[in-house]
Amino acid sequence: GRRARLSSQLASVWYEGASTRRPIIAGNWKLNPSSQTDADALLRLLASNVKAMPSPPEIVVFPPMPFAARALELLEGSGVSVGCQDVSVEEKGAFTGQVAASMVRSVGIDFVLVGHSERRNLYDERDAACNAKIT
Repeated sequence: GRRARLSSQLASVWYEGASTRRPIIAGNWKLNPSSQTDADALLRLLASNVKAMPSPPEIVVFPPMPFAARALELLEGSGVSVGCQDVSVEEKGAFTGQVAASMVRSVGIDFVLVGHSERRNLYDERDAACNAKIT
């Protein structure tokens, strides 16, 4: 019936566009590693491995904010992008510890994790808050 037609239409759309989509691999470092030295080693290894790949997928890493600037520096030209683990719903003001989307964008970060299950569970973030971060 209707459900089967809809399922067939969705499958058709998925497979028609699937061949033109570039795969993306994203790695959220969460609260790791514990030092800049360890982060640098991971970043150098990643850059080296990706450069050796004949046709790498799109790759984005999400290090903790203290390591983001160095990640941008060490990954420049490697084909690996750097993302931010979260942004605030606020753009400016007295919000200690928060980072505005415009701030991360201004340093060259184009990706942000929004709506992660840990943020939803630990900080009770709901869809409205996630939507406010991206609008």
